[in-house]
Amino acid sequence: MSRVVYTPQSEAFNPKRVLKAMALGLIQSRYMALRLVVKDIKSDYSKSQFGLIWELIDPLVLGFIFYSLMRTRVINPGETHMPYAIFIIYGLLMYATFVESVMRMVNLVKNSKSLLSQLKLPPEALILSVLFRIAFNCFFRLAVMLFFSLLLRNSALASGQSAFNLVGFLKFLLLFPSVILVGAAIGLFFAPLNAIYSDVGTALRIGLGPYRYLSPVLWPLPLTGLWAYVHAVSPISPLFLDLRMLATNDVMHYPGHFAARILLFGGVFLFAWFIFHISIVVLSEKA
Repeated sequence: MSRVVYTPQSEAFNPKRVLKAMALGLIQSRYMALRLVVKDIKSDYSKSQFGLIWELIDPLVLGFIFYSLMRTRVINPGETHMPYAIFIIYGLLMYATFVESVMRMVNLVKNSKSLLSQLKLPPEALILSVLFRIAFNCFFRLAVMLFFSLLLRNSALASGQSAFNLVGFLKFLLLFPSVILVGAAIGLFFAPLNAIYSDVGTALRIGLGPYRYLSPVLWPLPLTGLWAYVHAVSPISPLFLDLRMLATNDVMHYPGHFAARILLFGGVFLFAWFIFHISIVVLSEKA
């Protein structure tokens, strides 16, 4: 007859067992995560006539404002290698994806408190459900990017610029999840703290507002002086610059920086996932 022995030793001292449980949870919770996403989407849009359109209005309106300011020469964005309308549409929608990835992950425990109190869910089901939901929203953002790229393609060619490159856009689609990876890694890293101190999530939400003006979202940043340092330490600057250039010109200017961000934040995500897995029971009680 087998015996179960309980000890006060933390799971963190047996990382092999935790990693095995993480992999098993990832495989077993796919269907559960999908059901959570469907339930979440129905809950969000059951009483809304416009649904996801509301998510697109904010970046499109802000983009139109800055495009109008550029046309009236109130601002001078400099050389963008593509129509400025394409530059800001891609920038704003990619930034919306980054912000959504951060905030959905950082609020993961707080938003799932009722589920955790009623059901015994593996942590991987919650993480996967967030990633599936972000991917669902990204489908519409990518469709908007493609639409405007094709719409402005001929006018861009007439002015000696490029708004769309088929091969480059396919590469863009392949590498676009890197934006989600960086945002999800940051959000999941701070999720345990936010479950205990909600000020963490509030600070991130407030900070991400002005951060878009320190990133190549609305204009290309000069890569000299202080801005060169900002570009070097920014988690998203090389991603945005290269992804935009890929989609329109099939060119990458910072492949080394791009790869470094993927490796760094891939490691951060795995570490944060490990911590989240071993602390979910305590976090669900604290939230």
